[in-house]
Amino acid sequence: MEISGIILAGGQGRRFKGNKLDLKIDGLPMYLSQAFKLSSITEDIILSTTHKNLKIINEDLKNIEKYKELYFPYLKHIPKVKIVEDENFLKEKKAIGPIKGIYAGIKTSKNFFSLVTGMDMPLLSYKILNFLKENADKQHDAVIIKWEKGLEV
Repeated sequence: MEISGIILAGGQGRRFKGNKLDLKIDGLPMYLSQAFKLSSITEDIILSTTHKNLKIINEDLKNIEKYKELYFPYLKHIPKVKIVEDENFLKEKKAIGPIKGIYAGIKTSKNFFSLVTGMDMPLLSYKILNFLKENADKQHDAVIIKWEKGLEV
C-alpha cells in the first residue's frame, strides 16, 4: 500500500519561544531526521511549512546528502523532499496551526493515505512507521495506537 509522509514544520514557536527548525540533535535538524525515517516507508515526503521558514529549510536541504552519510549511512536512497507553503492553501484566518499544514500536505500528496508527523518528535520509531503503513485501510479515517502504557503520541 502506498502512503505519503507529511512533516509539519511551520509552527510559530509561541510556546517554545523560538523557531523549532533551529533545533538539532547531535547536529542533525530534527525535521530532517523525520524525513530520513519516513523514507523507509515512502517516496512521497512533504514538508509543510511557512514562507518565513523557507530559508532555513533550503539551506539544510542543500546538505541532505552530508546529513545522510553522517547519520543514516545505511540508507540507499533519499527521496526528494517536497516543500509546500501552507499559507498558499487556506487563506481563512480561522484555519490556523497544524490544520493548515495538514491540509496543505494532503492536497499535495500523491497517495490516498498520508502519515502526518510533527517535526519535533525525535523518538518516532521505524517500528511505529511500519505498523501504521501496514494497518492503513480505507475503512478507517485514522489510526490511534494504544500500548500497555497508554496512547502513542
